[in-house]
Amino acid sequence: MKIVFVAHNEGRLRHFGSVIRMLAERGHTVSVTTRDDISIPVGLDHPRVRMRTGPTWRVDEWRDLVGPVRRARDYVRYLAPRYANARLVRWQAARKVPGGFPRWCESRPWVWRHWRMLLLALKTVEDLIPSDRAFEAFLESEQPDIVLVTPLVQHGSYQTDYVKSAHRLGLTVGLPVFSWDNLSTQGLIRILPDRVLVWNATQKWEAVALHGVPAERVVVTGAPRFDDFFAMGPTTTREEFCALTRLDPARPFILYIGSAPFVARRELDFVRRWVQEVRTSSDPTLQGCGVLIRPYPETTEAWAGEDMPNVAVYRDPHKVNADPELYDSIYHATIVVGLNTSAMIQAGILGKPVHTIIVPQLEGQEGLLHFEYLVRAHGGLLSVAHGFEEHRQQLADALRSDAAGRARSLHFVEGFVRPHGLDVAATPIMVREIERLAEIRKRPRRPPPLWHAPMRRVVGGWLRARLSDWLARRERHNGSTSFEQSVPAGRDGEPDEPSAPMPRRESPRRDHVTERAVANVVSGGLHRLGLADGSELFSEVTGALAESAVSADSGRHRVRKLDYERHKIYLRLTPNAVKRWLRPCLLEPFAVGWIESFVRPGDVFYDIGAHVGTYSLIAAKFTRGEASVFAIEPAFSAYSDLCRNVVLNGCDESITPLPVALAAASSREGARCGAPNSDVLGRGSGQSARGRGESAAATTWRLDDLVGRFDLPTPSHIRLDIGGAELGVLQGAVDALDDPKLRSLLVYVEDYTARTTREAEICRLLASKGFRLRSEHRTDDRPGRPPYCVFSRR
Repeated sequence: MKIVFVAHNEGRLRHFGSVIRMLAERGHTVSVTTRDDISIPVGLDHPRVRMRTGPTWRVDEWRDLVGPVRRARDYVRYLAPRYANARLVRWQAARKVPGGFPRWCESRPWVWRHWRMLLLALKTVEDLIPSDRAFEAFLESEQPDIVLVTPLVQHGSYQTDYVKSAHRLGLTVGLPVFSWDNLSTQGLIRILPDRVLVWNATQKWEAVALHGVPAERVVVTGAPRFDDFFAMGPTTTREEFCALTRLDPARPFILYIGSAPFVARRELDFVRRWVQEVRTSSDPTLQGCGVLIRPYPETTEAWAGEDMPNVAVYRDPHKVNADPELYDSIYHATIVVGLNTSAMIQAGILGKPVHTIIVPQLEGQEGLLHFEYLVRAHGGLLSVAHGFEEHRQQLADALRSDAAGRARSLHFVEGFVRPHGLDVAATPIMVREIERLAEIRKRPRRPPPLWHAPMRRVVGGWLRARLSDWLARRERHNGSTSFEQSVPAGRDGEPDEPSAPMPRRESPRRDHVTERAVANVVSGGLHRLGLADGSELFSEVTGALAESAVSADSGRHRVRKLDYERHKIYLRLTPNAVKRWLRPCLLEPFAVGWIESFVRPGDVFYDIGAHVGTYSLIAAKFTRGEASVFAIEPAFSAYSDLCRNVVLNGCDESITPLPVALAAASSREGARCGAPNSDVLGRGSGQSARGRGESAAATTWRLDDLVGRFDLPTPSHIRLDIGGAELGVLQGAVDALDDPKLRSLLVYVEDYTARTTREAEICRLLASKGFRLRSEHRTDDRPGRPPYCVFSRR
């Protein structure tokens, strides 16, 4: 039997490695289909397993419409009363919906009352959308017996077209659910598969009640992702493990396991307080016990240098699923504590008491349905406290006797992870159910009714008229429906979500920005970097600020709104600069898409050639002020407007404007803005310096020297657009390029006199540092290779 396994990317395979291996060992051919061209992952190197790259966007007239329609439908589901307190997931869905649709819904009470009717209308539109010939051609070329698709429930997922085309061709299609929270916190199953393979009775209820899957199509198999963890054993003795982590082997220790940033924003601050509260216990056992902290894999860097007394922080790289270090950490711990993470389930597998404390301001607990499953399903896994006093008492009792907690954990695991018995692995059960899919006999679906054709034209025309402006700004990325299809993103292969929205003051529209306010912003940013008054960089920046004030003429400037719909952003600009800098979503949608796909809360964003701050402000607003943005612009007039725009938009806590010139070598001779092809940042984001001829920088700096001399944070992402001097800046940033913290770059590669040569040199330099070219873009119809390139680390 041949199976096409559509898994989006390599990260989505990690939960089904044992299933794919067993299918291959039983004589089946498995064609693993991902969006990118990847090699066979470790553990799947079997002669009957092969990797394929499949289509990720449609080729028909609906290609620009399916994404908005599906994301809108995913959002409307969260208007249901059962999601009344789930503000976090509703916000997650809303930020991916076109235009002002969420605001339109939430401002109309009748929509909240009749959300089912709106959901039904969007379902009708989905039913009208035909199967796409690109997906059909791919499946026909594979000639599979069955098709498996996972996770399928990503917001606006293109995988829906695989299911639709499989039905059209008469192929049996199944959905193995990827994770324990997918059916409650992601999008909808828009086209029902023939079978849905779930972990437990709770997920079966979700599939039926939340997604409308007929109960007879849902099969409970257990969770194969944990089978390898069940089969593991400790790799160290307690003494050896405590020696590695510098814990006292004579004392019990508590293991704290971190949660994803989406669930627990600023978890480090909470953990500091949690440790202090534990140490204030009057119980001597709890007061003197050890504490081991295992941060969430994506937040490990934030814990670098963290030193709390009698607390060990495990910073080694994490592995997925069968992580021996995680196994040893749980095995040797007496109690496990966390907020809301799947590692709690792994603690339950080892029979450990699992505790949590409700943090009222944390929406990633009681505001999420899957957290309630940990609390109540199958007797509940978690011992929940609603205050630190109750929490301390629970921990002290568990340290003295963990028998009750162990029994509770194992009971939960038997119902939630292995419903067919603790000793019955889930992998063979899922494999048998996949094999049974071949017994389902289907015929190719008949052509749709004749009335579908005119109805499609009417609906499609209305949608285009309604969404044309949004589509022009957000969906013209390499001909795909989403920028995530052309560049890599999060750990699981889909764009990571910013942390929960943080209330910030509303941006003024036309408020007068005083020179004192600008000076306070600039000096405040330098003080946050630890630079004292009188330091070299402090003097250079404040001197440039004084020079820029000379050219500031508020009477010749206007305040206009950016065409960025996610947030209100206003720019103070001269009249002749309005068109370019106010329309980044229309003129350079790839740059906006790159920021939204890559930049995350906690990242460090260097905007080299920031000009008036358009993309610095987008990065700051998109991350809700949780990213550190360094806006580098040496030209006096542009730097003056940049500083005022930072003040105007209330981004003074997240954006640090720096009027420094970057080059291949540091020099104290200064940089001139007018040199069109010098290897120095000096032309203000590609803008010609004619008529200005001045630089706000007294010296030029290598980026590495600037970072090292003033102890600036290493960039996570770099936007580099300085009109021809990009190669010189990169040559002066070799240490930053070598640092694994730097994950992506958007580089302007065009040189007005020797573009091809310079582009090749830039690509060679970045390739030698471990980056690969992900996508190319241009802003107009000029012939030749596109001048903008996105690079990401391999």
